[in-house]
Amino acid sequence: MYKLEAYLYASEGGGLIIHPQPSKIPVINKVELFYVDDTEGTTFSFMEKLRAKAYCTNMLMKELSFTLWEDDAQGEGHHPNNKLILTKKAKVDKNGVAVAEFMLTRALIHKTMQGEADAKKLEFYVTVEYYAKKKHSTENIHIDNPLPPINGEVRDSPAETIPKAKNSPAEQKPPSMKEEKGIGDIAVDKAKELWDWLEAKGTIIKEQLPTVQHPDGKSPAVVKETAVAKREDKECCIIDEEFFLTNYEKEFPRYNKQGKLIPLSDLVKVSLRRMFKSTSEYYSNESRCCNKYHIAYMLATAKHETGHSFDPIEEANWLSWNVRKKYFEEMYDPVLGKNEKRRKMAKNNGNTKEGDGAKYYGRGYVQLTWKDNYQKMQDKFGVNLVDNRSNALNHELAVKIMIYGSEKGIFTGVKLANYISDSKKDYVNARRVINGTDEANSIAGYAEKIEKCLKIKECNCAKTQEGSQQKPALSGKIVFFDSGLSEERVSVVSQFTISLLEKAAKNSANDKLIITSTIRSTRKQAEVMYSNESNGNHIRYAAPGREVITVFNAGKSKGNSKEKIISDMDRKIIELSESGQRVSLHCVSKETYSKNNIIDISYSKGVKNPRDLIRELVKDSAVTKIIHPLNNVVNNSKIRYDTKEPAIHVEIKIP
Repeated sequence: MYKLEAYLYASEGGGLIIHPQPSKIPVINKVELFYVDDTEGTTFSFMEKLRAKAYCTNMLMKELSFTLWEDDAQGEGHHPNNKLILTKKAKVDKNGVAVAEFMLTRALIHKTMQGEADAKKLEFYVTVEYYAKKKHSTENIHIDNPLPPINGEVRDSPAETIPKAKNSPAEQKPPSMKEEKGIGDIAVDKAKELWDWLEAKGTIIKEQLPTVQHPDGKSPAVVKETAVAKREDKECCIIDEEFFLTNYEKEFPRYNKQGKLIPLSDLVKVSLRRMFKSTSEYYSNESRCCNKYHIAYMLATAKHETGHSFDPIEEANWLSWNVRKKYFEEMYDPVLGKNEKRRKMAKNNGNTKEGDGAKYYGRGYVQLTWKDNYQKMQDKFGVNLVDNRSNALNHELAVKIMIYGSEKGIFTGVKLANYISDSKKDYVNARRVINGTDEANSIAGYAEKIEKCLKIKECNCAKTQEGSQQKPALSGKIVFFDSGLSEERVSVVSQFTISLLEKAAKNSANDKLIITSTIRSTRKQAEVMYSNESNGNHIRYAAPGREVITVFNAGKSKGNSKEKIISDMDRKIIELSESGQRVSLHCVSKETYSKNNIIDISYSKGVKNPRDLIRELVKDSAVTKIIHPLNNVVNNSKIRYDTKEPAIHVEIKIP
């Protein structure tokens, strides 16, 4: 209280007594609902994130309560206690805005728990409330809600309505929807009074596709323009969705108690389709083609890590937060770790402060863990992950993290190519890319089945005039590699060979050569031989090759599966190579290949004058052998004419 006196030369007594009052009243002006790309909306997908914003005046750093409620207009068969879906707290920032996000998958689970197994539509509303004179937060465990709590969740229970503060904005407003439905709060804190509130309504539609979230720090317009341009220029790793989904149900059938087949859920289908789209975009943006077996193994990993949902999740999300927090501290904290080994591991991976363990735990498709890994992914994709770790749960970003981390060895220091390449396919030990050998055999089994579901129907990662996909060789001028060749099979070809081929091409008036084959693993050799025999293309092999074909015929007569026959053929090829017998000229060790490069050059694509090319190649002393199917070329001891040869086979001795 203040006293104000006004006088000319001396005090005259009396005066005006002043009781200071706030200049402005704290108020919630507006509540709006947004998609994750920050566009306003009222109709959402069950598979996306809702962003609720409250615009306020004179409430800087005040805490608001955001609550997502089901609005069941019919009210049939549902107890009012089950109307609440989720409550979150958020503070008002310097711009007068508070934001809370809700994963709407929770709403669908909520409907399922109420007995609606195939909920197609849900009306909802978000209430934003501010309480006056609230001295402490109220913990509440009495709510009649069947869903387990998640990190950061606060729940209120039905009880008497919270009183409205005298002379507050709330006192002037009609009852809120939750009051009308008899859903109040527990007034454990007797000083808690409702000061102001607002609501916003929306609808969740099952069939609606989810919105894609834009990376932090980038203009949405720029991101869209870039993405569209890339899709016009090139598309990579286009997975045949219908083929996959049809065969996935066959490979992973589920039955109810009556023995009836349970169809693959629409939620899983949506998640898989989003994964396929994001996978294609990743490889397009990286300007390279994908490896089918890498994709199979990564999908198998995602299946395991997400509980078969193919939806990004938080580590141990089925447990209460208190239990999870203790586990994360023991496993990932540099101070609270359960032993010296775990504490040292935490420090070595960037978790240097107490509390980091409960921050940088697993999230996403492969459970991204450790602060250093969050930082690496932030640096790669330009999305704030160190401070906003929940971004790792974004569907599109989670796919990118999975692929980049697995193929570059970010997670454990070893990469997929160490175990899966054209020369080998070790799905069991590939688990070391993510987490030692934990569940290695189970995930390998998934990968084998998922591989059967995969069909890459388009891969235009480097279009050429012929419309085919090819990779430029090291010179980038004349010699190209067919896109079917992996990076490993390209990199083994020496620069000496490239230069020799360029020289021969120029001298024979050819401006383009396409290499279709280089080194070949025993597994790849078995696959090629299986394909040739199955398609009636019976190659004339020497004695070792004929032994492998015998294995093929035996497997066919027994009715063995394709995978079983190829595996048996692979073992036979390895057995023969160990005794010094080569099934194919291409099927050699890397050490042998480094001394004698063996390549196939297409005679029907790229090259204009194949016969002249052969005549130029044979002149070079480093060329030790040429096998070709073209007549009327030249007689030379280094050349063998074979009409069954599918390309121009060239062997070059490396000095």
